[in-house]
Amino acid sequence: MSAPGSAPLGPPGPPARRRGGTATPALLSAPRRIYCLRCVKWLGTAPDHVCLQKANRTRCDRCTKDGSACLKIPPRFRTAVAKIQADAAALPGLPTARRTPAKNALVVAAATLGSRVDKHNRRMKKESGDRKSLSLVERATMRFQESLLARLDSFESAYRTAHGQPPAALDDGDCDDEEDSGDDDGSDGDGDEAAAAGADGS
Repeated sequence: MSAPGSAPLGPPGPPARRRGGTATPALLSAPRRIYCLRCVKWLGTAPDHVCLQKANRTRCDRCTKDGSACLKIPPRFRTAVAKIQADAAALPGLPTARRTPAKNALVVAAATLGSRVDKHNRRMKKESGDRKSLSLVERATMRFQESLLARLDSFESAYRTAHGQPPAALDDGDCDDEEDSGDDDGSDGDGDEAAAAGADGS
């Protein structure tokens, strides 16, 4: 039981109503589980720094304040980032004799990881640009080939018309028919010669 005049113990009650509606609690910043790239690099300078982000924002508080891009850590580096964050959080509790070497190691680890992530992001951006450029070249090459084939067909059609030749499709068909008829005539001729030879022998 609380003493007279003191505030009651226990969880706070529901938000007080305002005129025209209920009070909406402000969206507070919460620590990120995995810090952004800029905040990881900043841990080397300020180990007690915490990467905070409001629920209604896509950038952390520090990047929002500085007007900078808030780059997420690629999945392949998140284990290393979690270790750096843990080392930074444990730094204040270390004995004085171990604190300076641990701080120097943290600076090196944060800088090295930041450099690796930057290099990875540049490579991924270049590969993405290369794939896009290759796709554009392939489409341009295909359009050129189609245009070239269409012009060749047009030139062949004009040549055939100028020389009184049938279109290419009909001409090919006539050739096939002539070849078939030639084969038939040849077979009939062989039959006639065989019959004539038999008559002479008799």
